[in-house]
Amino acid sequence: MFASKGFNKAIVFGIATLGVVDALVAPQFGDVAHIAGALTFAVGVVFLVVGRSELFNENFFDPAAKAVNQDNSWLLGSLFRLWILTLVINLVGGFLFAFVFAVDGVLPSGSAHALERTAEEIVHRPVRVMFASAIIGGALVSLLSYLLEAVNSVQSRITISYIVGFLLALGPFDHVVVTAIHVFFGLLFDAAIGYGALAETIVVATAGNFVGGIGLVTFTHVAQVMGVED
Repeated sequence: MFASKGFNKAIVFGIATLGVVDALVAPQFGDVAHIAGALTFAVGVVFLVVGRSELFNENFFDPAAKAVNQDNSWLLGSLFRLWILTLVINLVGGFLFAFVFAVDGVLPSGSAHALERTAEEIVHRPVRVMFASAIIGGALVSLLSYLLEAVNSVQSRITISYIVGFLLALGPFDHVVVTAIHVFFGLLFDAAIGYGALAETIVVATAGNFVGGIGLVTFTHVAQVMGVED
């Protein structure tokens, strides 16, 4: 019933360039590199929006609204298939594209170390911290779709998506696709982590994104709309 779009290459570009900027800026400016990297990563979210692609829980308001509007059924099976299919396609496609960036010499010197360090920082956090961060990240990415509905011009859409992308990376707040690709980059660059840590990251971040993006934002907005219509 619902269609899913292909994987988003823009986010892989955003993560890779974040590593490049971090490696270039950190030696001289220290923590400012985190801000510079977030500013760079946000460009990937702009590409996401302009290209009308999806990450996982972003741009799902319309299918959710249609599902709850159906008589005698919320079509939860169709919704979950849509979300899971989108997640799997983005993860598999993102991992494959990351292999290209990981070819020796593609990224500037120091970028691999920056991406490796980020991956280790992600997986070494307590599970409760990652889950809470994923709730915020899921809510933020879902909120993007509602903000985009409020504007009409391409310039406004670019501005909003850039701001949301910047905030997502500045936290950093976990979105399962972005976070999992970060960790996978670390694996490719020999970070001190294993595939079990990647699997745990995907499970915890997905659960948090569901709570924050689907539960706290999407269905809350749907309920508000239905309340107004009634």
